[in-house]
Amino acid sequence: MTRKHPQRTLLEAAAVTHGIISIDQAAALDVAAVRLSQMVRRGALSLVSRGIYRVNDLPSDDLTEFMAASLWPRRGGMSVGVISHDSALLLHDLCDVHLDAIHITIPATYRLGRRTAPDTYRFHRRDLNPTDIAYIDHVPVVTPFRALLDGVQEGLRESMILQAIESLQRQRAASDKEVRVVIAALERRAEHGTK
Repeated sequence: MTRKHPQRTLLEAAAVTHGIISIDQAAALDVAAVRLSQMVRRGALSLVSRGIYRVNDLPSDDLTEFMAASLWPRRGGMSVGVISHDSALLLHDLCDVHLDAIHITIPATYRLGRRTAPDTYRFHRRDLNPTDIAYIDHVPVVTPFRALLDGVQEGLRESMILQAIESLQRQRAASDKEVRVVIAALERRAEHGTK
């Protein structure tokens, strides 16, 4: 059996991850870190951030930067980042929020260590339940319900939250109970005068 060229292997894998590949994913495909460095020097890959690469033969799309952000926090060779907060509301196409950063939820015990995250990433610590996580074209993102609760907690404008709720109701993508929980959280926030 003939072995595929490493560049072809990465190209095929990154085709489903919006042109992004992590060093851990490459290792799982038997592509060594030294090979990745060679590919960067040859122009086949671009270094997005430490341990995250973009395959230059693949075009970027609307989800490329979100995929890179979700892969940045890693533990034991596994990605632990989930796109969240207003970034998740945007990906779910629920409201017209303007992003100043990509919000990423990481496990409460995750330590950033010496790695310096890109300035465009904002981290939030929370241990998510599997039911809090959805996937949009392979990008891990919190569910709309979790994103709304996080938005209320973080002080997202009430008009954005209400717009997202209306979108969910139009799409029939939220239960009445979920809507009541978010509205109650919004009312509690208003009563306490927070954010």
